[in-house]
Amino acid sequence: MSEVKLNGTTPAIKTLLEIMTDKDAPTRKRIEAAEGLLAFEAPPEVQIEAKVCLVGIFDDKEVGISDRMDAVLLSRKFEARKVATRTVSARDEANRIEEWRSYKLFNRKTELIREGIWPLPAGWDSDLRSPDFVPPKGLPPQCDDMAASVRAGRTAAQRKAIAKRP
Repeated sequence: MSEVKLNGTTPAIKTLLEIMTDKDAPTRKRIEAAEGLLAFEAPPEVQIEAKVCLVGIFDDKEVGISDRMDAVLLSRKFEARKVATRTVSARDEANRIEEWRSYKLFNRKTELIREGIWPLPAGWDSDLRSPDFVPPKGLPPQCDDMAASVRAGRTAAQRKAIAKRP
């Protein structure tokens, strides 16, 4: 067994460490034991021992290529962060801009209607429909009940229109 201090480790960690360092155990099982030590919380010295074991396996030319590949890939997995590809596409950005545009158009239209301005004047939305429109960062807030907002705006506009009648 390894010279790693096992104070404060669980029986599972001790067993995985024993399997991993047993030169008579099948290589596949030693790799799996190392993965069990690296994939979950373990003392730093145990994790170092697991990494050293993997290096010993993938450096050994006598070990089969399949096991060497598994050991080197597992070693890479735990020695460096995974490089993630960008998941936001140009289409996603166009959708985000359109969501903001719709949100701002709705709010402005609702506000004008609430103020009793109907029909809407020409150009009321020209800045928002412009190709130069730059939305704020992030996504617009979600309107919990857009239909209720529309109804409230219509009702306010109708009240003002009725009040203006002679």
